[in-house]
Amino acid sequence: MRKKILLYGNSIFLGGLAAWLQTQPDLTVRRHLPGDAPPSPDDSDAVIVDLHETPAPESLALFEGWPRLTLIGVDAQRGTATTVSEQVQPLQTFDDILAYLK
Repeated sequence: MRKKILLYGNSIFLGGLAAWLQTQPDLTVRRHLPGDAPPSPDDSDAVIVDLHETPAPESLALFEGWPRLTLIGVDAQRGTATTVSEQVQPLQTFDDILAYLK
């Protein structure tokens, strides 16, 4: 079963991540720009948010209450990626993000 990944933000980093994730055969990837109509929770298994564009409190408020959602916040300027689920984990590479998504 293909996992549905939503990338939320308009950064160059998310553009590169989207292009790389789209090469993975078991993922369906789409982007959502801040300011667009709110995304639907039924369309995603995981959301990757650019925390430099959409700070963590705002991101958490936007996606709280979505069922079975994995939320990953990335900040390319600081070189960090953090999962927000049952525990917080640092993710350091695209491969780390992919492994966490699977």
